[in-house]
Amino acid sequence: MTRKTVNVVLCESTKMTQHKHVGSSLDDLLESDGTLEQAEAEALKRVIVWQIQQAMGYTGVNKSQLAQKMHTSRTVVNRLLDEKDTGVTITTLVKAGRALGMRWTLESDGIMALLGLPE
Repeated sequence: MTRKTVNVVLCESTKMTQHKHVGSSLDDLLESDGTLEQAEAEALKRVIVWQIQQAMGYTGVNKSQLAQKMHTSRTVVNRLLDEKDTGVTITTLVKAGRALGMRWTLESDGIMALLGLPE
């Protein structure tokens, strides 16, 4: 997956060249604000929640049934489906996946370059 660069241009002032974020990427802005990791985690969680909701709809499983199949409480399922709650454990994701007939895979971008190997 290739990360796209988004240029941020702020037009609130006629002296745009003096703003430190003009022409920088969104990642640079979020990193300087100290919110990049949280933004990435929330974006990933939104994708996970969407996939779980799609599987729930396809299989006809509601929250209570999912909790029962996962051998957990409905509170845990609510946290799992909360896009802002990025503290869900891998174990919870695996349980939800198994309950819905899903299997998760995890990939890392750039590991080959990091190791100095050809991609």
